[in-house]
This record gives sequence, C-alpha cells and structure tokens, in this order.
Amino acid sequence: MKHVLRGCMLAAAMLMALPGPARAAGMGDMGDMGDMGSFGIHPYIGVGVGVYDLNFKGSGLAMSNNVAGGFVKLGADFNEYLGAELRVGATDIGKRNFPTGYYQQRARYLFSYLAKLQLPVTQQLRVYGLVGGTTGNLSFLTGAGQLAGKVATGVSFGGGFDYQVDDFTRVGLEYMRYWNGVDVNKAGTPSGTENVDSYVATLQIAM
Repeated sequence: MKHVLRGCMLAAAMLMALPGPARAAGMGDMGDMGDMGSFGIHPYIGVGVGVYDLNFKGSGLAMSNNVAGGFVKLGADFNEYLGAELRVGATDIGKRNFPTGYYQQRARYLFSYLAKLQLPVTQQLRVYGLVGGTTGNLSFLTGAGQLAGKVATGVSFGGGFDYQVDDFTRVGLEYMRYWNGVDVNKAGTPSGTENVDSYVATLQIAM
C-alpha cells in the first residue's frame, strides 16, 4: 500500500509543480465558474489522501480497521452546481487478532463513478455532495491463513467542502461512504457485509 500513498503524494506534487500557463492551456479561468449561465465542460484532476475505515460485520465476527488510503480522480464541472467524477483508490492492510485466528482485510482497489452536486458559499468556498457507485475488491486473510478476494459493487455517497487557492487549485476536506452494507460473501472468507468510509484531504487542479 505504501506505493499507493507515495503515488498519490507524487501525483499531488506533480500537480502543484505545473506552471499556471500550462494548466491554463485549453481551460480558461476557473475563477469565472460562478458566472457560468450555461453548461460547459471544465475538466480537472486531483488526489485524496487520508484515513479509511474498513468495517466488516458477519456471523460470529466483527472487524473494524482504520487504515491509510488514497485515490486519484478525473472530473468535470458542467456548471457551478453540477459535475461528475471517476476515482481509483486503494487502502492499506487492516489487521486484527481473534481467538479463532489472525485476520487481515484491505481494499485492493475501489473504482468509483460519482455525480457531484455543489453549492458556492463564497467566491472561493463551496460545499458539495457526491452520489453514485463503487466497484471494488476486498481481500481477506482468514484465521486459517487463506487469502481470498471478493469483487462487489455498492452505492456510494458523501460530501465535503473545498477552497479555491488560485484560478486553478482547490484544497478541501471530504467524507465518503464508498460501500454501505455490501455483501462480501465468498468461499474461504467469513460471511458478512462491509462498510468502507473515508476521511481525506483533497487537492484538485483544473486542466
């Protein structure tokens, strides 16, 4: 997982290193977002890094782990109120000892497709909500030492706020529930459901 976090941090550093003129090519001034009276595609890229809560509840076993995680995203604002995002993320490994053995869990990948509803509060500050779906792979190392993975899809929702630092850069904080009671039953793994929550800091750069 370290390489995932390093990749997110490297991506953030590369985004911050982009000169203003290079980012402006093909984009225009994002400071005029509040004046858009019609739809237009305003693309951006970004990263998020923080804490993910992997919460498994099953028959005879409950396991919650707070682990490091992150994502990269590609999105677009259509006007000052509507947008959409695609995200790819992953988490570190959560570990727990039980009388029945030693268990590990992690999200090997989380691919999200989200609609974005946003509301300007001031010229620089806005709040937003996200709703959509996430397809992911949850891997489990069971008490018997058997590693198994389950690919599943669930409803995703969350929200946050971000602040416009300059015409191209926004930073913010966000909460997301990527999985909400998703069935992760598979041969070799405990029977149960999984919640995946995230609490991250975000960086967004206009393209």
